[in-house]
Amino acid sequence: NAIKFTLDKGEISLELIREKEFIHITVKDDGIGIVEKELERIFDKFYTGGDPMQHSSGKYEFGARGTGLGLAIAKNYAEIHGGRLWAESDGPGKGSSFHLLVPEKLS
Repeated sequence: NAIKFTLDKGEISLELIREKEFIHITVKDDGIGIVEKELERIFDKFYTGGDPMQHSSGKYEFGARGTGLGLAIAKNYAEIHGGRLWAESDGPGKGSSFHLLVPEKLS
């Protein structure tokens, strides 16, 4: 998703940190961002948000919305394994960060 929602020549970073018994993975981009009221809803099944800004990624131009299942499935997997998935954004045009917290040792 970071690639999908980040403009050409944008920046995406990946950070992995050990926090007590958890691994905290952060994917941060300087892409189109997320409106505050959508931050929790983006994890709802079939939710695709409002109209995205048109942009291109590589040689393809597209509206960038999918079926609204990917984040719901990812959050469910995280929770099944005792973890957590959430997003942060300062709003449209200001990028976003997705955080995945999973136990270091899965049972």
